[in-house]
Amino acid sequence: DNVCEDGYYTSKPFICHRCHQNCGKCVDFDENSCKTCADDLMYFHPQGEVGFCANPRSESNPCQRGHYSSQSQDYVCLKCHPSCGECGGDGANECLNCQDASKMLKLEDLASLKGSCVENCPERYHRASSDKKCLPCHHSCKACLDGKENSCSECPLESVLNITNASGQTGTCVKICSNTVSP
Repeated sequence: DNVCEDGYYTSKPFICHRCHQNCGKCVDFDENSCKTCADDLMYFHPQGEVGFCANPRSESNPCQRGHYSSQSQDYVCLKCHPSCGECGGDGANECLNCQDASKMLKLEDLASLKGSCVENCPERYHRASSDKKCLPCHHSCKACLDGKENSCSECPLESVLNITNASGQTGTCVKICSNTVSP
């Protein structure tokens, strides 16, 4: 229990010392020993029971790289999933980019641009030409060059590839008709 006023911490034998300038409450002078922040505009980065306080990095993500702003707690930054460089939440599918620069970001939510980090683009996804992102193919394709309906390079079992492009490599996937006759 701290017998000192806010902005100070107790050392033995009950001497009050000033906290680091960023801390509102603390357990030691170190900047990583904050329990709360000195200024409401600073963001708290918990590391167990204590943490550090920092000014917002930007309006869209005020937290330091590898952290995200908690929706349930004001001015608190929580750690991203270890695979994420930056993120919008704590899950492996909440990454905005990857911690490992060799990985691809498989976008699962195009509206929020969040996804998971993968070695290579999986089936039904294609690599975006401009960056290290895997984007979904058109829903009719098994493999594709981009997200357009006529850029399929492979079709699911129930479909055939109808070549529509001059290169002879891509086209649309057309469902196979089943002409079964009932007895």
